[in-house]
Amino acid sequence: MQSVWHPHRCWTMNYIEKAIDMVETDKRFIMIADGVIIAHAGVDDGVYSMGMALLKLPEKLSFNGYMDADIIVVLATPDKTRHLPALYQLFDLLEDEGNISAMRRAQDAHEIARLIRKYI
Repeated sequence: MQSVWHPHRCWTMNYIEKAIDMVETDKRFIMIADGVIIAHAGVDDGVYSMGMALLKLPEKLSFNGYMDADIIVVLATPDKTRHLPALYQLFDLLEDEGNISAMRRAQDAHEIARLIRKYI
């Protein structure tokens, strides 16, 4: 597994635990591209500031038996609008299937980070 961003100062461990719980029980995640999901919790679940983390898995996992993903983006926002510009940048990146393929082929987190920097 490769973690490109892990912004400890953006959220608490409670936020991550809540996001995992929401994926497992409430099915609160969004598939935004083939094999790419966004997982999140609520604005009151332990967010200090806007942040994203990207996790690249070695193979696709099945989420709730009907969605398979190998790239997981965790999104955290302290309110309901501050994350929108960053989310649009993420959509721009993922709109090109070549970028998703490049992420999957990446040998390390630095390769993925270089790709992402082109969109921020």
